[in-house]
Amino acid sequence: MKYASAPDLRRTFAVRLKRSGMPPDLIQQLMRHADFQTTQKYYLCDTIQEDTGRIREILADDPQSVPYSGSHSRSHIS
Repeated sequence: MKYASAPDLRRTFAVRLKRSGMPPDLIQQLMRHADFQTTQKYYLCDTIQEDTGRIREILADDPQSVPYSGSHSRSHIS
């Protein structure tokens, strides 16, 4: 049987708030962090892959978006 530690429960709480669409500044307040960087570094970093997927979905729905070329060069954007 696996036991959850207090940090595990806090992380789950923060990630669930983020996934529900709660604004990051409110998550920071609920986590009682004085600095948003603490919230971001320890509790919201696990959602980066999900956020990337959401951004791609939004851009795919936007006919004005520029397709991703796989490079970091912006020379193809006019």
